Amino acid sequence: MRKQLAQSLVVLAVMALSVPVAADPAGRSLSLSLWRAAQVGKVEIGAGSYTVQIDGQRASLMQGKTRVAESEGRWETRETKYRRNGYLVDGEGRLRELRFEGDNQVFVLAEP
Repeated sequence: MRKQLAQSLVVLAVMALSVPVAADPAGRSLSLSLWRAAQVGKVEIGAGSYTVQIDGQRASLMQGKTRVAESEGRWETRETKYRRNGYLVDGEGRLRELRFEGDNQVFVLAEP
């Protein structure tokens, strides 16, 4: 009886740890190629290739192993899933959101 209870608790613990947290998909990353300069937080970054790493509510833009900019943000759900990774830059040149292929959640960057 005790052995079955212990096995059941182990199974429940494993199941609880394997459930994804949909509202906060931490640990996400994507490759990003900017065609023109953009502002991220208080930093202006030039056109080029970057890797974006999102951990919780913070996005870090990396060029190689160097962090060139970071910004707080939040996850929002859209009605449609995106066909490819992408981004949105507003009319003032600020990077506003990051979009993920096959997902309807976007990471909206906070205003500086």
